[in-house]
Amino acid sequence: MCNRRLLWSLVLLSLLIATSLLLANRQLVINTSPSVAPGIYLSVDEKPAVGRIIDFRIPARGWPYIEERTGHTGRNWYILKPIAAGPGDWVNTLGRWLYINGRKIARIYTHDEKGRLLPHWRADCVLGPHKYFVYSSRIWNSFDSRYYGPIRLRQIASVRKLLLTQPSHFGWFLGLKKYLNGRGGSARRYFFSKPVRYRPTFAAGCINFFRLLRYWYTCLSVPLIARRTVKHTPIIG
Repeated sequence: MCNRRLLWSLVLLSLLIATSLLLANRQLVINTSPSVAPGIYLSVDEKPAVGRIIDFRIPARGWPYIEERTGHTGRNWYILKPIAAGPGDWVNTLGRWLYINGRKIARIYTHDEKGRLLPHWRADCVLGPHKYFVYSSRIWNSFDSRYYGPIRLRQIASVRKLLLTQPSHFGWFLGLKKYLNGRGGSARRYFFSKPVRYRPTFAAGCINFFRLLRYWYTCLSVPLIARRTVKHTPIIG
């Protein structure tokens, strides 16, 4: 029993060290903005394209608003947004609505929910090479290219893919909800209850391992690492 506990402790410690190293060089980032799904995002070797999520520095046009909202200039901040239009796509933001290739996409607001004045990128043009228009439909007040314009290729740090969603959906992420319900339990019960007490099997061991990993992720990894990485994905919408 002691050897088994020591083995699990070493495995968890190794995972935490590996995660810290990946976060240090920004292979992994923690997103806290509601404009894309909260969670841990992995840098992937892919080119920017419509539908993909990119990690980029906030353009200079958005700095004054960011400073008014947060008290920081935001010059060294990174945010994640999905690409809605790329080179060759027609974008119109002259009026109160955003149009992409002739389709009405979303309203362009003049003020945020607190009454602060938003910047407005006004243009009616076809995006040139290496320019990408970011927009999120998850929330109405997403701070995206409607307000600071297209993102240039040189401003993009990387393309990102969701690796791990927020802990409350961890049971779904592991694909175990159906399995657990089939045993007369539930994902919530499984991941918050005491260790499995039926006859030990490989599946039970895996489930207990992931439950322990989720506990460490929630209680230790996120609070400690988020303090170092929050500047990459500030909560600005």
